[in-house]
Amino acid sequence: MRNDEPSKGIDTSAYPLLKQFPDSFQIFNWEGEFISVTERFCHLLEYSEKEILGKKLIHFIPEDDHDQPLEALNDMRLRKTIANFETRLQTKSKEDVLIMWIAIPLFESNVILAIDRDITIQRDISYEFMLQQQKYKSIFDNLPMGIAITDDKGRIIETNRTARVYFDIREGETLNRTLNLRKYTMIQPNGSKVYPRKSSLMRALRNREVIRDMELGLIKQNAIIWFEILATPIPIEGFGLAVAFVDITKRKAAEEQIAYMAFFDQLTNLPNRNSLIDKLFPIFEEARRHGNLVGILVLDLDNFKVFNDSRGHEFGDKILKLIAYRIRESIRTYDLISRQGGDEFTIA
Repeated sequence: MRNDEPSKGIDTSAYPLLKQFPDSFQIFNWEGEFISVTERFCHLLEYSEKEILGKKLIHFIPEDDHDQPLEALNDMRLRKTIANFETRLQTKSKEDVLIMWIAIPLFESNVILAIDRDITIQRDISYEFMLQQQKYKSIFDNLPMGIAITDDKGRIIETNRTARVYFDIREGETLNRTLNLRKYTMIQPNGSKVYPRKSSLMRALRNREVIRDMELGLIKQNAIIWFEILATPIPIEGFGLAVAFVDITKRKAAEEQIAYMAFFDQLTNLPNRNSLIDKLFPIFEEARRHGNLVGILVLDLDNFKVFNDSRGHEFGDKILKLIAYRIRESIRTYDLISRQGGDEFTIA
């Protein structure tokens, strides 16, 4: 039955509404059976009008979803009030459509006027948006670098899992910190302390600047964690900086080891030839300027090759370490000593 030809028994007060919006209402009897449907609704479910009329709403709803509409309709009848609910209907081709209903009871006629709205696309978009949010949240949380997002005052409003580990932030903890990072002592590569309000991060926040390749050390539990810091302004009102903390502690240790190996002998830990040459030039220059002399003493070990060949290299290494120790203990603190290589030592 078409809605522009209301059935007998329907409250006459509903006629103007049905005539004004003939394609908007489905009509149920008090038991939830369709007694009038629109052509649009038939097209949506892929059924003819005859196939729908006389059947209950739950006939088109998967069995697992029956409870919600039944409860909504029962509640509407008991409370004599308008009901709002959502259902998942199945079309003739077994496709799912999501419908939001507003059910208006007409008690004098014992029928229900139901406004339906297809929200399948909106739900699909919402679901896809939720999946995208979860995906980006997962990527954000699992990045192997710490990320902190600040507001325009420098207060940290978002961190990922790595940053929370670095800065001892508990999951779900409400942050009351700024980029000042007052909880920890921060140092520069030269060892000088970073004063929070004068830090490069706060300056970048104020001036909306980009920071690249800045290194800072965080003193935590009597150890230093070295970070390479990158920061960029977020072009959204109310936001400040996105700051990335990359842990370069191992790289710094490797760099220090390489630098040490370039100027120190690995066996005796004495300065090597490169270190001696590097330090002799300023000593010679100072001696020339003040008219002083510089003494150079070169030592080697007689018959050292015999010990090495007869007793093995491990024994020879022990002798070299002992000689280095004896020489170091025998000279003044401002004298220079180096191992030139093999069994040769130089003292200046």
